[in-house]
Amino acid sequence: MSPSVASMGGKTVAITAQPAEFLSQMRERSGYTGDAIVDTENTLVPLMKERYELEVAITERAGYAHGMAQPAVLVLRGGKASGGKEPVLEKWAIVPSTMNIGGAKDRPELQQVWENARAQFQGQAKEHQQYTTKGFVGLLWGWVFG
Repeated sequence: MSPSVASMGGKTVAITAQPAEFLSQMRERSGYTGDAIVDTENTLVPLMKERYELEVAITERAGYAHGMAQPAVLVLRGGKASGGKEPVLEKWAIVPSTMNIGGAKDRPELQQVWENARAQFQGQAKEHQQYTTKGFVGLLWGWVFG
């Protein structure tokens, strides 16, 4: 989706709690080539909560000294068009539970997140009031077959 975002003057940035040595693996699996921030101490989590009211869950996991930040999406409108402010166009964060295998399933289709953000950017109503989510099998399929 990065080209779609860029076509509207936007920028994508991935933030990961994984150590930097896993960044190339993430890029390989996802095809993402844009900017990425490695935040192993989860220093951005409190900022997202305070500034954007986005509750990013942090779970205990071996190999993560400060815990592992769970998946979340934040779409901001910034720059001169918004008067230097960053209004939230769209946000979503997983709430880990036993039913969603600790956050491993029930993630939204990112295309739908983008469609909602794009619509709001253009002053239109959201296209999706509820997201279609990927289940565990879909995620596993993506991991195995890209």
